Amino acid sequence: MTNRSPSHIRRVMLSSFAISLLAVFLSAGPVTAWQLPFLTIPSVPPPPADTPTEVQFQLRHIIHHGADRNPELFVQADVSPAQAVAAAGGTGPKMRKKTRHITRPESLTREDLQAYRQAQVYKEPQTLSIQFNKQLTVVPDVTHKHTVLELAKVTSDAYIAVPGTEDWIDIGGKWNISMDFGWDTDGLRGHVFVDEEEEVVVVGIKGTSPAVFDGRGTTTNDKINDNLLFSCCCARVSWSWTTVCDCYRSTYTCDQTCLERELLDESRYYSAAINIFYHISSLYPNSTIWMAGHSLGGAMAALTGLTFGLPTVTFEAPGERLAAQRLHLPLPPGMPDDEAAVWHFGHTADPIYMGVCNGAGSTCSLGGYAMETHCHTGLECVYDVVRDKGWRVALGTHRIKQVIDDVILEYDDVPNCEIVEGCVDCYQWDFVDNSTEPNSGKRRGSVNVAARAESRRKTQKRRIQEIKLCTRTIPFEYPLEVMSATPSTHTTIFEPEGQAETYAEKEADRNHHALEELPNETLEKLTESQPPAPHAHEIDFPDGGWRAWIVVVGAWCVSFVTFGFVNAFGVFQNYYQTHQLSAHSPSEISWIGSMQLFLIFFAGLFVGRYFDGGYFFGSGLKGRSLSLTGSVLYVFSIFMTSLCHKYWQFFLAQGVAFGIGLGMLFLPAVSIIGHWFRAKRALAMGLLASGSSIGGIIFPIMLQHLIPKIGYPWTVRVIAFLILGCLVIANLTMRTRLPPRESGPFFDMTAFRDVPYMLFVAGAFLVLWGLYLPFFYLEAYAIEHGVDENLAFYLLSILNAASMFGRTLPNFVADRIGCLNVLIPCVYVSGMMVFVWLATTTAGGLIAFSLVFGFFSGAYVSLIPACIASLTPHPQLIGVRMGMGFAFVSLAALTGTPIAGALVTKAGGSYVQATCFCGIVVLAGGVVMTIGRLIRTDWKLMAKC
Repeated sequence: MTNRSPSHIRRVMLSSFAISLLAVFLSAGPVTAWQLPFLTIPSVPPPPADTPTEVQFQLRHIIHHGADRNPELFVQADVSPAQAVAAAGGTGPKMRKKTRHITRPESLTREDLQAYRQAQVYKEPQTLSIQFNKQLTVVPDVTHKHTVLELAKVTSDAYIAVPGTEDWIDIGGKWNISMDFGWDTDGLRGHVFVDEEEEVVVVGIKGTSPAVFDGRGTTTNDKINDNLLFSCCCARVSWSWTTVCDCYRSTYTCDQTCLERELLDESRYYSAAINIFYHISSLYPNSTIWMAGHSLGGAMAALTGLTFGLPTVTFEAPGERLAAQRLHLPLPPGMPDDEAAVWHFGHTADPIYMGVCNGAGSTCSLGGYAMETHCHTGLECVYDVVRDKGWRVALGTHRIKQVIDDVILEYDDVPNCEIVEGCVDCYQWDFVDNSTEPNSGKRRGSVNVAARAESRRKTQKRRIQEIKLCTRTIPFEYPLEVMSATPSTHTTIFEPEGQAETYAEKEADRNHHALEELPNETLEKLTESQPPAPHAHEIDFPDGGWRAWIVVVGAWCVSFVTFGFVNAFGVFQNYYQTHQLSAHSPSEISWIGSMQLFLIFFAGLFVGRYFDGGYFFGSGLKGRSLSLTGSVLYVFSIFMTSLCHKYWQFFLAQGVAFGIGLGMLFLPAVSIIGHWFRAKRALAMGLLASGSSIGGIIFPIMLQHLIPKIGYPWTVRVIAFLILGCLVIANLTMRTRLPPRESGPFFDMTAFRDVPYMLFVAGAFLVLWGLYLPFFYLEAYAIEHGVDENLAFYLLSILNAASMFGRTLPNFVADRIGCLNVLIPCVYVSGMMVFVWLATTTAGGLIAFSLVFGFFSGAYVSLIPACIASLTPHPQLIGVRMGMGFAFVSLAALTGTPIAGALVTKAGGSYVQATCFCGIVVLAGGVVMTIGRLIRTDWKLMAKC
């Protein structure tokens, strides 16, 4: 009988043997086929390592697509190997490539793309279904410095004419090549580089050809496309701009459908770029196409790359995210930016790339470009040259040659490419279509600005991103406020504390919460000669609070001792005619007072710029250097006046030195109000101006009563001590609030294109030409017509007392209905009252004239600065704009009263000719201001302005 183990024991023994054998093999090392073929574990092989490899490229073709005038022009120039070597100065570019997955449309014909975009724009049912899939694609290695450098050189080559390529081949089939066409003519140009195996094709798109004056080469069309793609609404920066389309509807309101239809036009550069891509893909159907470009060319490359899922590298390209939205590119739904193979290289000193080359004083604006967008698609790769190299933001750094030589080559590595989260363009605009109401919540102040800033600070690890945020959030020198217009809806913005504040019927949203977080050195480096965007986030104004009103007190003291003393010159005029200067004519004596007025205003031409630069009432000795100098010079000139005996001594002391000292104090005192007030600016200006009226009351009375008691010299010295005390108070209480503008011109050249501003200044010149005649000659006129000398003396004080009310009450109304709407009627009344003065000879009549003329002329004096401030596009330009305006009207102040005095002398003491001159020029000034006001409000009579 055979002895057999039970079946379950046999199974256990076999299992133990198998496990032991397997353990031996596993402990010896990896299981391989020869070790144990029947136990080999099948495994999925790991993906091949993505080892970057270098490839050599050579220029093969230059393709030019027409636009605007010749949209059907489509030509190609083939480049021979010898020409390519000559153009490159040697071998072609060598770059490193690697692979990655990119989401791309499966197939997208030209007709399908056009049909898709038209359906989106015209709100038609979408019948086309575009399928997307991820494909393993060869892409440039943007972490490799040499590859980035070579791509930058490709974009630079697109600007250069290649010798021997004058024979163009017609690839459009619709245009006569014999027509006017050259290297640098109408349209978009691309240089095509191909590697040796024809695996990769690199297309370099030419950027903007800059020109202030259009007409040469591609400059006109470049400017049209720049303004259409990168402005908020057809380059509608102000009423004076010629827009590139007719989509502007009203203040901060734009027709979105109109914009999108404009971009459908086949004459636009995007359509030309698409046609270039389709042609190149037909030449190289099995090749991977890379797009590259600089500036406008970079934006076109990015838009084309987004459309077809192409690897794209750009340099210093303006923000094209808004353009991509308006073009309705067929993008994969929900695709994050880091999956789009688009890399935007740029540096922090380029105002176009950073999105700050906009506004009235910017270089872009002077050239006619409205570069208002800053948000990019894809990833941003930013060189922080502001921090690392101490560069200042300037348009000259935008050139691709400087980017190559001074940025890419100078850095050891390329920057990290990162997403910029929460970026919003043109948030203060309402974009509407033909049939809907404004979508005020989509692109406007309902965006949580504070949260956006915090998100950006978390995602961006270098201070460059903080710089970018703040240059966009706080326009240091750009048009900031549009005083004549009010948004039609409420706008909510979020303060740093998280509390929302609603501003109804204000021209622009306010936000400067990030200002205090920036170090001073960063602010200084960010300051450029041009200001940032009229339509960027704007600055908060306290419009009250003890600190703001203390500033008004200090400014009032300056007004009291400056124009208040000038308003008393009529007493000096009459005293000099009968005492020290009795041998001189009234006209000669009035030159002393006219020189005061002239220098007060003319000094503003220089003082305004230095005020913006922080040399007046700022912090530290430097910040107060010129205000202290002006104070010392002014007091010194008064003391010297007490020692004068001859005409030339009076002229130098009381005319020249006195006027220069006044000029260094008055304009900064007026301009500083614009740092602290906006909604209540006219009221604050009126309170300031009331100081000159009170001075016009007190100083004549002091002169009248002290001269007989203590003599002329000591009377003037007593006044000097009073003025010294007031200036001490002013220097202790006044402080500027906005950061200084360290660089920039003395002139805001855009002011000469601002027709309402220029007409206002011209009108102010005419008014001031005749306005001060009563201030200088009213006392002498009354005495000549038999009025008692004591009463005649008080007429000037009565006039100044009425002027005190005229400098406050109208300003209170002006804050509600607009400065110009109050100022212009006051000018007309003042002009008519001058003719009334001509017929007034009795004491009662002259008192009535003094009261009425004083009130309405006072409104003119106080509202002039407020009106200039309201016509100034940004608070940091208030000093320059006021300085320019005051310098121009200073000529009227210099010549007005001497002309009137000469007319009185010529007429044998009669005031008829002088009075007619005064009344006519004042009324003419009112007419000129009226025209400027109507232009400002698009000829709307009831608009606030």
